[in-house]
Amino acid sequence: MRLQGGWAKTEKTKGVYDWTWLDKIVDDARAQGLKPWIQLSYGNGIYTGGGDSGLGGQLPSSAEALAAWDAWVRAMVNRYKDRVTEWEVWNEPNLAGIPVADYTDFYVRTATLVRAAEPGAVVFGQEAGIDVTYAQNFLTLLSQQGKSDLLGGVSYHPYNADPDDAWTYQQVAKLRALVDQYAPGAVVRQGENGAPSTAGSFGALGDTDWTELSQSKWLLRRVLNDLGRGISTSVFSISDLNYPGKVNTKGLLRTGTDKSVRYAKPSFYAVQALASVFDSTLAPLPGYHWSAAPATALTVQAFANRTSGRQVVAVWAATGKPTESTTSTATDLTFTGGDFADPVYVDLRTGAIYDVPDAGWSAQNGTYTFRGVPVYDSPVLIADRSTVKF
Repeated sequence: MRLQGGWAKTEKTKGVYDWTWLDKIVDDARAQGLKPWIQLSYGNGIYTGGGDSGLGGQLPSSAEALAAWDAWVRAMVNRYKDRVTEWEVWNEPNLAGIPVADYTDFYVRTATLVRAAEPGAVVFGQEAGIDVTYAQNFLTLLSQQGKSDLLGGVSYHPYNADPDDAWTYQQVAKLRALVDQYAPGAVVRQGENGAPSTAGSFGALGDTDWTELSQSKWLLRRVLNDLGRGISTSVFSISDLNYPGKVNTKGLLRTGTDKSVRYAKPSFYAVQALASVFDSTLAPLPGYHWSAAPATALTVQAFANRTSGRQVVAVWAATGKPTESTTSTATDLTFTGGDFADPVYVDLRTGAIYDVPDAGWSAQNGTYTFRGVPVYDSPVLIADRSTVKF
């Protein structure tokens, strides 16, 4: 669970910290079994040169503000180090136009403070999109300073209307290679990604028409594309974000201007169903062999239970941006090297589970054929019954 640390929200009077708001969130999250990671940002306007406290904010720059930043970081980590082990330095510095050299120096400064207070902490660098050039320059400068050991990972925020976009994963592979080169063992994580549920939403992808239906399809496809490639992934966000005069409708929960929850969107239940199946018991199967008739453009991501080997195969029509249709096409699917004892068909978007009739599938020498499978542009599963828990 990613949280903003909120320097300006915590220190409204110089040298005085009010942690009440964040204590409540962190403790409630942990009580529900969630592991918070806290992003250390933004600036604080009570200090001259304190940086900006909103989206796209600049780094603190004056000697007084940087000293105050240091004090807040130390106090933050010391307060939460028994509950929080992962920290992230600033939000989307490249999108804010922060020079990479400045960000690198600021990262080193902050990560050094975090590690001094919590030696086992994992500290993430961060960027908007998948900016390979910015990341390479950051990693190079970090290495030149002899500080690569401070990097526990890099978090990226990819936004595109097509969750199957091949370019996205080509860039991720480049980012992964750079991190492996400069900071072996560091994690590459998708740290923020989502789609709106309405047209005209504030923020990324807000210039395109969306509905609650297309949002739920998009989220399922993005998460499964990430998990199928072994990428640690995030859904952004749990609820709509209400800013003064504008709303970012990427939440799984619909909220009003008073920030109260009005209802759970279809995407809430879709992600809930997905998380109940795709947990730590499953491992991705890269390079899975499959074929389909008719031979339409499909995306397939396959997984196997780590203990039994029984499989879950996710399939959907690669339509680009998700459509507003739920019309399916009867498709014959063949999986080479499959492993199913009692297969079921699952529509993750609705949570519906159906028996696969005996006449609808056959197996011979590890090749499984499923006939007439309803496929559309939202993930459906052919899964061994033992892997489905919801």
